[in-house]
Amino acid sequence: MDDARPRKGIYLPFPPSLAQDNVLAAGGTSSRRHPVAHPLTIDMRLDGMLEEYRTDPWKGAKPPPRAHRSSMGREIDTLWQATSRLTIDMTNRTDVWQDRSENLSTLPSPSIRYTGHLGTRRHIKKGYTLLIRGGKLSRSPSFLELFGNRSAALEDPVLHSESTWTTEWGFTWLQSFASTKVRTELIGFSTQADDPITYLYRGVADRSKATNVDRSQPVGFEGGFTFHRGPLQGRIPYSWLNK
Repeated sequence: MDDARPRKGIYLPFPPSLAQDNVLAAGGTSSRRHPVAHPLTIDMRLDGMLEEYRTDPWKGAKPPPRAHRSSMGREIDTLWQATSRLTIDMTNRTDVWQDRSENLSTLPSPSIRYTGHLGTRRHIKKGYTLLIRGGKLSRSPSFLELFGNRSAALEDPVLHSESTWTTEWGFTWLQSFASTKVRTELIGFSTQADDPITYLYRGVADRSKATNVDRSQPVGFEGGFTFHRGPLQGRIPYSWLNK
């Protein structure tokens, strides 16, 4: 919840004898495609959502406070067929959200998050395609991570939003053998995640708790073979990750 986070948690020494947690959500989206010119297409999207976290009834322990979240997002997707062999795509997104809870006053101004990515595809020759992508992702902590869930997970109302920078590069190779099509793919990736949220076990009861860790920089690759023959399809995947 960023700057709107309360400064005290509600760490329950014993789980409630009866608990019911509910998240009510309603939202909508609207989009439109703009074919600016033959090689250039722009998609625009607006979406919004209202969420409410309720903990009623709770017996045997003090419940977490009710919380509300309102959010709105704007996204622009651009696809440019630069040449017959080169395709460039770009995404730009802005999210605005505001959090409130019973023990927290309304934010003086909404929180804003910017994300996006840029990618290219280059067809080298028949069947071979090179691709490079890079961008930033981000998300705010969920109500489950902030307020826990019965006796299964402890709450942490001071969680930060997590953000990730990632790059991908690799190739695909498509071949046909008689009536069988074979697709080979190999993609390498490098990621830097700041304040990633993960569950760790805490306390004598060994219950999990969502926690921000300082930084994570995994590197790896994934690939595989996909076979198509008539109505049949098979896939052999492989992945490797160095944390």
